[in-house]
Amino acid sequence: MAESVYKVIELVGTSTESWEKAATAAVNLAAQSLRDLRVAEVTTLDMQLEVAATYFDRELESRIKRFTTMFEPIMIIFVGVIVGFVALALVSAMYGVLGGLKETA
Repeated sequence: MAESVYKVIELVGTSTESWEKAATAAVNLAAQSLRDLRVAEVTTLDMQLEVAATYFDRELESRIKRFTTMFEPIMIIFVGVIVGFVALALVSAMYGVLGGLKETA
């Protein structure tokens, strides 16, 4: 692992009873430090996830805005075509009625 960092430290423990208890106290102290380090790494990871979430929120807002900017003119044209078709149908029906009135008169 090229990304790993190792540090050699000297552990010192004390005990009035035996050297085994002194060594155990030193190892327990080192283990506590290692747990604190892992908590710090989790906190850093949490902050990185928050930054990523903020980035993706902004990216989503940007893409939605771009989509609606492109979608609005398309919808206006679509509604315009429908309104034009209805208007053409009404005018055609009116000419049909007027043509029928002229033939009967």
